[in-house]
Amino acid sequence: MTPPPTSSNIGSRRLAWAIVRLATAAALLLAIVAQIIATVEYSRGQGHHLVTALANHLSYFTVLSTVAGAVVLAIGGIWLATRGRSGVDEPRWLSLLFLCIGSAVVITGLVYNLLLRNDGVPDPDTLVWASEIKHVVAPIVFAADLVLHVARRPLRWADATLALIFPVGWAIYTLARGEFITDPVTGNPWWYPYGFLNPHGAGYGSVAMYVVGIAALLAVIAALSIWASRRARGVATAVAS
Repeated sequence: MTPPPTSSNIGSRRLAWAIVRLATAAALLLAIVAQIIATVEYSRGQGHHLVTALANHLSYFTVLSTVAGAVVLAIGGIWLATRGRSGVDEPRWLSLLFLCIGSAVVITGLVYNLLLRNDGVPDPDTLVWASEIKHVVAPIVFAADLVLHVARRPLRWADATLALIFPVGWAIYTLARGEFITDPVTGNPWWYPYGFLNPHGAGYGSVAMYVVGIAALLAVIAALSIWASRRARGVATAVAS
């Protein structure tokens, strides 16, 4: 029979995962800052409107989700290395942040690697190493975090809907903004961060299908994470506040 884990073992495992979180947060921050600098330098060299170029870059779902991801990983890593080493569960607000932002980062990795990785030539200002950190490393770490549930309390099934707020809000913002921005590269009187969101291609029907499909996949990821958190604790009923 395997002996129950001791407080020392729990603290050691949590410290190890805290280091993973903090290292990933640092790598993400480096990748994000380096890519912003490269984008600004490229835009300046091409004579593009810098404010528009920077706003466009910051409008990518990858950038927004990984910026949020770096912050959440840093907060979660610090908490796990300090308060969490005593064996207590992380606060509910932190669990929800990991569920929502983690699901968004994981869906970023899936969409990029399944739909966008071989979709034409990368933008000329793209830093390949930074892109790999954002699209591969961060999604893998968050996927592991959503499955391992280190110090995480069981979540409610209804919490899966919270994971949709950020991506749906971003989709609305993107579609509303796109028609008012001139593409600095092509000169088209519209700009969308991803081809599958561009209604000037296959139309709004195709865009809607992609948005609904991606939202559904994200909800599945969140639901699977919630299922894992409840199964780990043997929860059969709704979790009390």
